[in-house]
Amino acid sequence: RRARGPPPRRSRRAAPMASGGETVKTQEAAKLYRTLLEQTAVPEQKQVIVTADADCTAPGALDALAHVTYAEAAALLQANALGVQRFFEEKGCADIGKTLAEQGVSGHSLHMLSPANIERDLGGLNLGQQLAMKSLLSKLRFVAKTQQRRDEIWAADEYFEVVSTEQVEGCCWAPEMLRWLVRAPPAKGTVRLPAERYSLTEAVLRVVRSGWVDGSADKERAKELVPRLGCASCCGYQEVPDPQYKVSTDNIDLSCIEDVDSFAYSAQNVRRSPDWHELWLGYEAQTVMQPAEVIVTYVERGGDPADEPGRRQLRMKVDPSSVEDVAQKIIAAKEEAQDAARGHADFASGFGSPTSVRSARSAAASPARRR
Repeated sequence: RRARGPPPRRSRRAAPMASGGETVKTQEAAKLYRTLLEQTAVPEQKQVIVTADADCTAPGALDALAHVTYAEAAALLQANALGVQRFFEEKGCADIGKTLAEQGVSGHSLHMLSPANIERDLGGLNLGQQLAMKSLLSKLRFVAKTQQRRDEIWAADEYFEVVSTEQVEGCCWAPEMLRWLVRAPPAKGTVRLPAERYSLTEAVLRVVRSGWVDGSADKERAKELVPRLGCASCCGYQEVPDPQYKVSTDNIDLSCIEDVDSFAYSAQNVRRSPDWHELWLGYEAQTVMQPAEVIVTYVERGGDPADEPGRRQLRMKVDPSSVEDVAQKIIAAKEEAQDAARGHADFASGFGSPTSVRSARSAAASPARRR
């Protein structure tokens, strides 16, 4: 037998090469891909830019209601029914003014209209007029809210303690010259920060306070004296200019107020032991009336959004004769603002009126009754 050797090796044929080092198959695949792209290409669409034509951007009568200025809106909110009708006539929307006049709507209540009122009670208006009215109402509500935050219900400055003096006669008579010689020296000059300013509106309780720029916590500080012309023994002293202070404003939302308390002090007689010359020549007895305080507890929601809202207290120093009246005004404004905030929340959640709220509650309770 013959011994069989290893089978002969078959040589592979190299693929035909095209110019540039690409194979024929690569060229065919690229040609097919380009063909598919040409078949699936979307034809370029013509863009329609209407703002290029001035006739397409000229504002109409209804467009003017969407661009009412702040001054126009503020004046409209103070107009009567005749003023409202005249406003819409001047804007070229006489039909809207006539419809509002027939319903007896004045400027003082115009911002209280709801979208449902426009669609239901002003049904004679077409869709474009209704949309223009809704756009105008958003502007009127903003202006009305701004006026509520600015119009003051109550305002007062910080009340400082009142010191009243009464002359107490001494046991001996003395001429005025002798009284002047033994009189106590006058107090040194002081500089004091301006009093805090409190104001209450329908939306916020505003406090305007001052503070020294150098960071001093004292509200009253003694004036500094420096030698005049560099020589105090010859020219005496002079006062330096008052230090600089800054003014800050804190707006407390009435819906964030939790509690309002108040208290007042009785008059206090300052007891002092008179010196020997005061017993002989007399002295002045002092009576101090301290300011009353209104303590407002509220939740501070400003600052870093990541921080938890903190509870703070504002201590307002007011006149003792009006402390109870001030506290009651803040409580009434707080309750009104919180009721309004709850009403807006109900409206935003779909329950815009007390009737719809009652119907929603009855609908929620009906499954329990059927069970």
